[in-house]
Amino acid sequence: MVDTFTKMIAVVPMKNRDWETLKPSLETAFNRLGGKPYAIYSDAEAALTGYEAAGYFQEQKIVHNITLGHAPIAERMIGVIKERIVHQLKEPWQMWWNYVDDVVKEYNSENVSRSTKMTPNEAAKAENQQEVKTNLESIRKSDNPQPVIKKGDEVRVMVKKKFDKSYVPNWTDKTYKVTKKQEWNHVYLYDDTPKDPQTMYGLSDPTNDLPRYKDRFMRHELLRVK
Repeated sequence: MVDTFTKMIAVVPMKNRDWETLKPSLETAFNRLGGKPYAIYSDAEAALTGYEAAGYFQEQKIVHNITLGHAPIAERMIGVIKERIVHQLKEPWQMWWNYVDDVVKEYNSENVSRSTKMTPNEAAKAENQQEVKTNLESIRKSDNPQPVIKKGDEVRVMVKKKFDKSYVPNWTDKTYKVTKKQEWNHVYLYDDTPKDPQTMYGLSDPTNDLPRYKDRFMRHELLRVK
C-alpha cells in the first residue's frame, strides 16, 4: 500500500481519456507505485466522473475526492516532469514518451523535497513515515480565514467554466442550503478502518443543478452567503 502523503510519482502515457484506456493506465501506475493508494484527489476529468470509475474505486476501496477547482500539486508535478523531459530531448524527431520512465525514476531517487526533506523513494519507506509526517506538519498552515459553515447556512458553489484555466474561482448565482456537515473518511488503513476524517458538506439541490458526481462538497468549494 502507498500512503497518500508520501507516494511516489508514476506517469503512464495514454492514447485518449476514456475509461477503457484510463482504467488499465491507473492499474499500471498502481503497480509502479508498489500498490494502490488509499485515496485519489482529482479534478472533474470526464472519465473519472462516470459510473464506471465510481464503481471501480468503490470495489477497490479507494476513496475518490473530485474537486470542482484545480489540483494544483498534481498540475505542478506534471509541469516539472514535462520540463525535465524537454531537457532530455536532443532531436525534434525523438518521442517524448520514451523518456518518461527514466525522468520519473531519476526524480524519485534524486530529488529531495523541501517539504518532506527526502526523496520520494525515501519518503515512501515505512520506517520514514513518522519523520515525513512531522516534517509536513511543521510547515502546515493552521490559520484558516474562511468563515465557519454550519448546517442551515446558504452557500454558493464553485463552478469551473469550460476551457477555464484561471485559479480565481467562479461561483454559482444560485444559493444552496447546507443540509449536512459530516466527518467523511477519506483514507483507509490496511484493515479497512477509517483514518483522518475530512469535514465535508451535503447540500439541498431539489432541481438537480449541481454536478451529478458530487454528493458532498469540500470547504474550499463553498462560499458562505450572509
